[in-house]
Amino acid sequence: MLPTDLLISRQNGEEIIPKRLLINNQTCAMAAELICCFIEATGSTQG
Repeated sequence: MLPTDLLISRQNGEEIIPKRLLINNQTCAMAAELICCFIEATGSTQG
């Protein structure tokens, strides 16, 4: 679950509607690539 400051949403009257990406091959591939980047960076320094 995302923290509130990372959640993108819009308000429709009194209702808050979260914005989401479509689940398709392109977004799944992008997510997998980002996860791999984070895994590879684990334990490394930023500099």
